[in-house]
Amino acid sequence: MVIEIATTKPRRFIVAISLTLLAASCGGGGGTGTEEGTPSPCVTVTPGPDGSPTPTPCPAVGAETGVVWKGTAPSIATSSRNPEAACQDSWSLEFTFEVSADGTIEGQGTADLTSEPTCNFPIDPVPWIDHHEYSVSGQETAGGFSIGFSGVRKLPTDGTEVAGMPSIYAEAGGQPVEIAVAGTSGTGEARWRIESGVVTLTANGTITLECVSC
Repeated sequence: MVIEIATTKPRRFIVAISLTLLAASCGGGGGTGTEEGTPSPCVTVTPGPDGSPTPTPCPAVGAETGVVWKGTAPSIATSSRNPEAACQDSWSLEFTFEVSADGTIEGQGTADLTSEPTCNFPIDPVPWIDHHEYSVSGQETAGGFSIGFSGVRKLPTDGTEVAGMPSIYAEAGGQPVEIAVAGTSGTGEARWRIESGVVTLTANGTITLECVSC
């Protein structure tokens, strides 16, 4: 993570955060089952044409065994502050993820700017970053989900960002969000905050989850 604060002009600053895309890899295991023909956790044993047990790979997570959830956050307020200046804007988030048999989650989502940045100093008209793409990861918990976000892409690529949207990302220091679930839905308050030197970035809002394959 790199945070740069431009200090050449009084009361003006730009927070630039270089986000590193986290590479994710999927692994799998297998086995041929026990001698009695009982399938291992990753292999289904079915009778073959001659009646003998025939191992068949389990379906991939998300094909049959994955449970899919959708998350929405229509209003995430973000801000950036240093001792001389402050900016704020707001975003709408939407994402989906699948839950594997071991409780891990993987997915992806987008965020769109709903309110352009405003600052406590004059700002020149520039192309603002108005779209984020990110990956979703985490773990199912006893009461719901612990969900983390990692940045993938920001558009336009030549845009500027002066508020606190980057604070939601794990590689920038953003913490996972705990979402309590009851049945097929859940709600949680997301509160991200990162500090680097004199700069503080925050993002806050309500995330709602709905199971779309239960």
